[in-house]
Amino acid sequence: MLLRIFIMQRLFVFTLLNLFLSFSVFSQKISSNSSEEKAPHRFITVTGTAEREITPDIIYLNITLKEYYLDKDGKNKIFIEDLEKNFQRIALDNGVGSENINIESISGFTKLSQRKKTESFLASKTYKLKLSDLDKINNILDKLDPKAITSVYVSGYDFSQADQVKKELRIQAMKNAKDKAAYCLLAVDESLGNLLESEIDETFLNQPIGYSSSLFRAASVPNTNGQGPDPDSIDFKKIKLGATVHLKFQIH
Repeated sequence: MLLRIFIMQRLFVFTLLNLFLSFSVFSQKISSNSSEEKAPHRFITVTGTAEREITPDIIYLNITLKEYYLDKDGKNKIFIEDLEKNFQRIALDNGVGSENINIESISGFTKLSQRKKTESFLASKTYKLKLSDLDKINNILDKLDPKAITSVYVSGYDFSQADQVKKELRIQAMKNAKDKAAYCLLAVDESLGNLLESEIDETFLNQPIGYSSSLFRAASVPNTNGQGPDPDSIDFKKIKLGATVHLKFQIH
């Protein structure tokens, strides 16, 4: 009986000792973490930028064709199906693949004949062409029926190497920010440490320089022969791509 009591007392003392040691280690960890949190963390935050002007090599051109009559009496109608076949043939002859010819919209309106007091429906279609050669624009417009064309405008533009340019601009912006941080710290006898944080703004400017919303002027400006757009009326402006990064560096 005495032996059993002695063993239980030893186990109780051993358990209390373990609890005391565990609490001491935990207290030391809390004290250490508190010291680290209170220690000053010095850093510098900088912004780096990079820009480049490029000339778009892809243009999206919208052309609207409308049915019409050859006479005022509402006879001899030129149907949209015939206009469409002629349009597609001209586009294909100028190297525009069928995959780059799409129908953007279909519409129509009713025309009232003043002589016969009758109504007739005239359909229209808007096509979107994807072009990589500006010379093809004049070739296509010159061969289309001018009476069928109601509008020609640029709906968009792109640059085939845009992804590669954006990658290069990000790298340039990162280097610009790092150089800026380095010489700023050098001025106060400090040195640049490791990169702590980074943030990249996708600020790629798809706006033409010196233009509001259009890169192309044609169709509405006849040439000296009155046969279509003047080549000099095409004004294909450059666009600007840019990248901005925000970096946070440790100060040594």
